[in-house]
Amino acid sequence: MPLYMLNQLEVQYLHDYAGIRTRIGLTANPIVNFSGVLGSNVIALGTDVSFDTKTGEFTKCNGLSFSNADLIASLTLVSDHKTGWDVSFSFLLLFLHSF
Repeated sequence: MPLYMLNQLEVQYLHDYAGIRTRIGLTANPIVNFSGVLGSNVIALGTDVSFDTKTGEFTKCNGLSFSNADLIASLTLVSDHKTGWDVSFSFLLLFLHSF
């Protein structure tokens, strides 16, 4: 169940092969989030970026996500103000074997 917050504005646009979403907090120092995806049922590429207007820094930058029928992969950069950027890469590869 989604969590709806009254102190933010969200705009979405969906198309057959693309979708974008922008969300901004309605506070004095909002965090701005942008995400988008482009693709079809065969292959898709997407990204997710968050920007903290108080610090003037990106707090999350999902550099690239890729998916198709056999593979889902994601490269994520997350900012920790004390240690810098954490980088993570994840993937799921499906093996279908028939005897």
